[in-house]
Amino acid sequence: MKIAVVGKGGSGKSTVSWLLSEFLAAQGKEALAIDADHNMDLTSNVGHVFHETDPTIHHAHEQFMNLFGLAEGQRWHEIFSRDTPLPVFSFVPHDPCTASLIVSVKPGISLMNVGLGSDDILTSDRCAHGHSNPLKYYLALVQTGGNAHIIADSVAGIDMMNFGLYNGMDMIVGVVEGHVNSIKVFEQISGIAKASGIPMYAILNRAAETEMMRDFVARHTTEVIGSIPLDSGVAAYDFSLVSSGTLQALQSIWNAMNKKYVPVDYYERLRSFETKKHPEIAAMGIE
Repeated sequence: MKIAVVGKGGSGKSTVSWLLSEFLAAQGKEALAIDADHNMDLTSNVGHVFHETDPTIHHAHEQFMNLFGLAEGQRWHEIFSRDTPLPVFSFVPHDPCTASLIVSVKPGISLMNVGLGSDDILTSDRCAHGHSNPLKYYLALVQTGGNAHIIADSVAGIDMMNFGLYNGMDMIVGVVEGHVNSIKVFEQISGIAKASGIPMYAILNRAAETEMMRDFVARHTTEVIGSIPLDSGVAAYDFSLVSSGTLQALQSIWNAMNKKYVPVDYYERLRSFETKKHPEIAAMGIE
């Protein structure tokens, strides 16, 4: 399964991404934790200290362009105007490209970093969208295997949703805290997800029992799949200290995700999204 974790800044996206990755590893599964955020909090959450020599997607841009047969100056959406073979990506077993981009941080957890927080981003001629383009197409094509899963921690807000970064995911999970702006961002992202045809669900994080949250749950009954309680073990980012209540919540959330999982043609969904943004794709050749 491929899951993107989104939401308002500070809502707990990186925390939930870490919890899901650790939970999967504890269950004997393989988790690929993808840090697609500028702050690279997921990287530190899983216990890795980022170094400038670490492999990143933003440093592998030319590698991806070669794999997709894109010449210098061509735009990524032009891929859809050609009827040419596409690269094959696999997390388990690793294809050569995936193997070159991941760092094994602990048993059951591998880390892939877009590198948006790297120092050399400042002098780069690409924006965050440009650096994230390879990930958008990688996610639409990567296969995970039955015991392997991908958890991607997103940039805060709606920007990467408008960019179409997560069309290759099985579902999007919005983390909602007990704040009106957190709810607002969830509902904005939910609208984009619906228009893109991507299932979206909600996980409540540290959400107190308030009228506002009761109203949110009532309005999104079918979308709320669980709640992460306040937990000192979570605050310490030490999975060995996480409470039994949190572990039970994670199991319940994972069960709900599995029930809602429906396989789709991710690449076709991305093509549909890009064609809407770039109508000239149809005129180029393939519609």
